[in-house]
Amino acid sequence: MTGELERASETLELYRQAYPRDYRAASNLANVDSMLGQHEKGVEAAREALRLNSPSGATRVNLAENLLRLNRFAEAKEVSEAALQRGLDNLLFYEYLYRIAFINGDGSTMQRQLDAMAARPDACMSLDWQADAFAFQGQLHKAQDFSQRAARQSIASGAKGLDFRYGARAAFRGAVLNHCAEARSEALPADA
Repeated sequence: MTGELERASETLELYRQAYPRDYRAASNLANVDSMLGQHEKGVEAAREALRLNSPSGATRVNLAENLLRLNRFAEAKEVSEAALQRGLDNLLFYEYLYRIAFINGDGSTMQRQLDAMAARPDACMSLDWQADAFAFQGQLHKAQDFSQRAARQSIASGAKGLDFRYGARAAFRGAVLNHCAEARSEALPADA
């Protein structure tokens, strides 16, 4: 897979050289750089896309993602908040703000992000964020409960396949925390 991403990166670089005023190549390059673990390059590419007046929420997602991966939380928070203020309503901005607030121990900001997600059709995603937070705090049973709720809610909302994702993530958390028997049962989908 890495070879495919490297070829994509090369192609995007050629596109960027051929069309230096087009933000799309730089924005997509920021995403590819992130997947390749080249986060500094990803930040540069996303900032270039913004200099080229990218109207895309994806450009800002790519910038915030790369900043998060570099532990530049204040900058990622600023990018996410600014994007939401511009009306770029992407659930990843709420997730990034939730995770940054968790890192900073800011429960009220975490709750604001959960409240913002509550009425969205993809609200089940925020249950998964909470599962991660509980697992990090060593509260595996609470984390597993939130994963199961996320799976049930994803099925109810018609988001096919997310229930398997939540089951797999719950199993991974259980295995990491040395609860392998529970992890095995969590790997099954919610409706199995």
